[in-house]
Amino acid sequence: MAAIASLFFTLFVQLGLFLSNIADVWVPVVVVWIIFKLLLQRRFRRQWRLRLKRLAIAILLFYLLLIATLWVIQPRLLYHPSHVLQTTPASYNLKYEEVWIPADKAAKHLEHLHSWWIPHPKNRIGTLIYFHGADLNIGFNVTQAFWLRQLGFNVLLVEYRGYGLSEGGFPSETSLYEDAEAALTYLTQVQEIAADEIFCMDILWGVRSR
Repeated sequence: MAAIASLFFTLFVQLGLFLSNIADVWVPVVVVWIIFKLLLQRRFRRQWRLRLKRLAIAILLFYLLLIATLWVIQPRLLYHPSHVLQTTPASYNLKYEEVWIPADKAAKHLEHLHSWWIPHPKNRIGTLIYFHGADLNIGFNVTQAFWLRQLGFNVLLVEYRGYGLSEGGFPSETSLYEDAEAALTYLTQVQEIAADEIFCMDILWGVRSR
């Protein structure tokens, strides 16, 4: 009995040291590892071996089910589309053009991004693609666009698919990347702006040049 107690103590010390250096996501894996290590001990009673084996299988099945569930609902946890436009550039007396940018042209049904093109009349210092956040839309970014234009930028406010008035279903990481590429293509091919003059600004990640 003392040997088994000593074994438990040693294993849980190892667990504590191990968990101090890894993410919590590995906790179930470590627990199952401890259980199987106990099962290999000859002194362990057969009755406890069977119980621990069932417990290990149950933990593994639950963990796999949890991972699968999180993978399926992940977009719903990350993205919260808003469809109500809080304001428009007209509220700031900005001259703008409402444009519908084609998204993934390889898709069976072509979808469009609702966007506002706010050009600077002269002496611009660059062109900025402004992306809204995960729970907003372009109507929340008009104030920022106003000041950026005052600084000398052309501004393109882009609405991801599934947000605001843009077409498309619920957003995903893949669709967001495709929409960003579509916005860049619009500027380089339709507005004929050089790629090295374009900057991308994301409300979550900040500013970066193309």
